[in-house]
Amino acid sequence: MNQFSNKDRSVLSVAQKLSLPELLEIYVQSVQKKESNEEFFKQALKCSASLEKGNPEAVKVWENVRAKTIDHLTSFWNMFDIKYDVIQGESEFTVNSCQTEQAIKHLANLEVTEVGSDNRTYVLVPPDKKYGKLLKVPLVKSDGSSLYLLRDIACCLFRIEKLKYVHHSLKINTMNDNLIIMSVSQAY
Repeated sequence: MNQFSNKDRSVLSVAQKLSLPELLEIYVQSVQKKESNEEFFKQALKCSASLEKGNPEAVKVWENVRAKTIDHLTSFWNMFDIKYDVIQGESEFTVNSCQTEQAIKHLANLEVTEVGSDNRTYVLVPPDKKYGKLLKVPLVKSDGSSLYLLRDIACCLFRIEKLKYVHHSLKINTMNDNLIIMSVSQAY
């Protein structure tokens, strides 16, 4: 985050001034830059972990970008007279880490998790016809931050428990893994 701020401007003040297309361009450039710049990549991981741990500045930046995204999507949805009561995605479970912790505890209680020597947490998916062997699917990185799959599982568990509804708008490989893991949990 520091590359977009200095002593006179915070990351939040910069993010507030940028449009959604400008923020998207920064995101695209950052993804490209992390491929060739190890130090930039390490800093990006620290920023991501900072958000997940609830760093107030990082959360405010995320909330600002989320609000701009929802405003943009709402204007699009309005063209089709589509209205949502609740807009929620897996990214909210990054900030709301108690949900990801609950998902890990839920899976651990079912004895389907393992913490590796690399300090990563894995879910153990039993063999099936496709894979034929036990799979260790990573949920938590060695720095303690979660991967998309864990946030997707936390989101699914929350929706099942609180909203009595699950909608999978996930990438197909993530959805398959998620459905396998959800079937393993058989919690609900």
